[in-house]
Amino acid sequence: EKEKQKPEYKIITKSKLVKENTKDIEKKDSIDKTKKSLNQQTNKTTNRKLNDFESMFLEVPKSYYTINLATIHTVKKAKEFTLKYAIEDSSFAFEFGYDNLAKVMYGVFETYEQAQNALKNLPLQLRKNSPYIEKIGKKQKLYKKYHQTSFEKTGENR
Repeated sequence: EKEKQKPEYKIITKSKLVKENTKDIEKKDSIDKTKKSLNQQTNKTTNRKLNDFESMFLEVPKSYYTINLATIHTVKKAKEFTLKYAIEDSSFAFEFGYDNLAKVMYGVFETYEQAQNALKNLPLQLRKNSPYIEKIGKKQKLYKKYHQTSFEKTGENR
């Protein structure tokens, strides 16, 4: 014989709800203040926080390789380009030059062969742009030239 177990219900009064909500609000306010403070500190030193791929791109040894996908007129359009082709997690767009052009770099590869393989596997629309493989050190140097404070924060490349 299986006995039906009665579900246990917890009765919550209005006053308990209010107390819990007040605590949640206080925690949220505290977290928001901390985030705001961190964002202000980050903005003072770099104007923006680098994402994980950008940090990796800037920190790997300069002997590594990357794929130069495109040079676009603005960073905003470069970001739209990465979103359009769904490569935002493995690409890096940055401003350079006095005309504020933007480079779109794709991938970080330890060997030329790895980069070649990735280049062959790019979608046809991206390959039509005539992307090419470069030593990553060349782009790290270009980035450093126009983004000195951000680069110093991530550390000098090896």
